[in-house]
Amino acid sequence: MSLFGDDQLLKSVRITDAMKVEVYQQGRRRKYALFYDSANPKINNKRGNTDNTKSEKYDVSLTDDQVIEEALKSYNLRFSDGVNLYKVEQDPYKEIPKRIYGSTQTPYYLNNGCRITVEWIGRKPNEYFNLGTFSTAKESQQFKIDQWVLGGYAGGYIPRWRENENITSDYDVSSLYSMAPFSTWVVPTGEISESTLQEIPNYRDYTTVEEKWITVYLPDEVTENGGKYLIWNKNNELANWNEDRNNTHFSNTEDENVVSQVIQKFKSMVTKLHGISDYDLKLCPIDVEYCKLIDYKSPIKAPDNTPQQVIANDTPPGPSQSSTKIKLNIQGLFDSGTGTTGTTSSVFEIKAKTDMPTFTIWTGDIPQTELVDEFDDLQELDEEYIEGGFQGEEETGVSLQVWSIQNDVSNGQQDSDSNNGTPGDPVKIEPVSSFDALIDLAGKCARELGKNARVNAENMKKGYTKGIHGLCPQGTQAVLYALTGIKAVGSIGGNADHFSFGPTNPASTKTSSFASTGYYNEKTKITQINGSWKGTYLHNGSKSMWQVGDVIAMAYSGGKSYGHIQVWTGYCWMSDFKQNAIQQNHVNPDSVALWRMNDKGLAAVKKQSGSIS
Repeated sequence: MSLFGDDQLLKSVRITDAMKVEVYQQGRRRKYALFYDSANPKINNKRGNTDNTKSEKYDVSLTDDQVIEEALKSYNLRFSDGVNLYKVEQDPYKEIPKRIYGSTQTPYYLNNGCRITVEWIGRKPNEYFNLGTFSTAKESQQFKIDQWVLGGYAGGYIPRWRENENITSDYDVSSLYSMAPFSTWVVPTGEISESTLQEIPNYRDYTTVEEKWITVYLPDEVTENGGKYLIWNKNNELANWNEDRNNTHFSNTEDENVVSQVIQKFKSMVTKLHGISDYDLKLCPIDVEYCKLIDYKSPIKAPDNTPQQVIANDTPPGPSQSSTKIKLNIQGLFDSGTGTTGTTSSVFEIKAKTDMPTFTIWTGDIPQTELVDEFDDLQELDEEYIEGGFQGEEETGVSLQVWSIQNDVSNGQQDSDSNNGTPGDPVKIEPVSSFDALIDLAGKCARELGKNARVNAENMKKGYTKGIHGLCPQGTQAVLYALTGIKAVGSIGGNADHFSFGPTNPASTKTSSFASTGYYNEKTKITQINGSWKGTYLHNGSKSMWQVGDVIAMAYSGGKSYGHIQVWTGYCWMSDFKQNAIQQNHVNPDSVALWRMNDKGLAAVKKQSGSIS
């Protein structure tokens, strides 16, 4: 969490025109949104100043997303044209990689999961070539070629150009000639340019793009004719990976126009091949980041339901085709006799020339004919999953499936203090910029801290698994070390309930504290409201209350041992596994403790992992 003056930063998103919007809480009762639009000329022209726009104030009961939604309504009324509205394009906000033109490292991502790379190939001046005593580069080049052919050039032949080089640029230039890098030498009297055939004073050799290699990489789950990508072929169409490329078609075209033409060709090939009127293919809202907003449709492979395929499927059996009779049944079509429609025992056998009973096909949720308590019919679940209570998703903020997983978590905790490993070599702590990188580092931190061997990056990226997980204090502290770069916050002994308000099980007078590290405030108590976690910190709908680095510790009820502890990373809750929510099942409601970082701790998080938090 960041601070803006005395106000508390809650959330950041990116909206149209790459503008950042932040939600702040002011005092205890108000929230507002701040639009970072001072550098947007369209906005400045409409308002006559260059100040960032601050929304009106909203009641603190609104979620962060609701504040953004309301603020955008007012912002669009004031600044949009009524058609092209400002909207959220990235949630949460993070810095966008700068595009490197000509490189395959920053592809153009499409909304069907594909990505396009435009690789620039050409020639660069050879930094080892020089004029010698000649007045022009052409003369020097020819002399060196002649001497090399005759075998009389002792220094060896040094070509004037480096051919077939990968060329990159910070700019999508309209002219792909006269690009840097240039030669170190210069011809003051001038020389004829090979590309323009004009004499250029103070001539230098320069870099030239001669080819553009267009590649369309397919979504991870897709393979086309044994390949993972398509190319631009000699017919100026997308084609199989193993066909001949046309690398010169776009050599004088800006990448923006290249990508636009490739997308249009992709769309036209799909609509023609699939027999559809349109295919809404376009760049992702942030085109340097992956997205998957529509289904992938192949531009080179016809679907199985083409008219030709349908005709083939409808052909009556011939002499070489099987005429085996097939028995078909429909389950769940009528009352099975027990009074329950739709049970698996309700089977209708389809026979030749037999009328079927009347039935209805529903799309979406099947409407109920009477009020049914959806939590009454849970025969397939263990009683302990629902005992004491699952009060429903609205009250808990988690699904019944997550609730049952949390039951397994509460049964699987082990004594953390007696299950440590051997401390390892110090880890090189470097800032992390993604969740995967954070957990990879946490796995290394666990080795340095002497955590159990089961507490490793591979296991921490998984959901809860019996027999693997159950050492939540060790995983939580390994993540905290990686999140802050501070070893002290990962070196505190004790089980999870030692960090809570207790009571502990087994009973103990031992207490553990993050405040002792100097990076946390003292713990505060989280309590229920009218016997429910709804509206409290533990509810999944209370994300606006969470701050990166927050640790929640609790003791268990019902005689279960060791309790549970977890840390909020800004991406998900983590212990020694990746959690769907804060633990609630079998939690002693009087035990829950929140450990929150002080300014020193927040500064450590910002330095070490601010780009993901």
